[in-house]
Amino acid sequence: MRLINTRTLQLEDFFAQPDKPEYVILSHRWGADEVSYKEYVKGRYETTQAGYRKIAECCDFARRWDWDYVWIDTCCIDKRSSAELSEAINSMYAWYKNARACFVYLTDVTLPTEDSDWKKSFVKSAWFTRGWSKFGYAMRPGR
Repeated sequence: MRLINTRTLQLEDFFAQPDKPEYVILSHRWGADEVSYKEYVKGRYETTQAGYRKIAECCDFARRWDWDYVWIDTCCIDKRSSAELSEAINSMYAWYKNARACFVYLTDVTLPTEDSDWKKSFVKSAWFTRGWSKFGYAMRPGR
């Protein structure tokens, strides 16, 4: 498992370690501007790029909650390696289960204001249509 250090924003490998540090995980929908593992380690991204801002903001949020590590699928998995990708797919449920918290990044939900009905955009978020979250959506309170 590879994690992002929330203080340095550097990737750290924990593949050989049976006891991994506590971490939080980011659940999100992929956008067109995501930063891949290769781009991340080579520094081939713009800090204004939406995918990088998502990483940086997640790390900042995690730090504010005193978490030192974050796992984000877009940049923590080297998808060029079929073995690593296969292991990640097979391990993903356990990684979510073992995370100390799961942050959800909803790009299609507006922030609440006094005159906004943010709940409507929340329940219509495309995030609820992804495989990991369909059950949670169907079972959400009030349904």
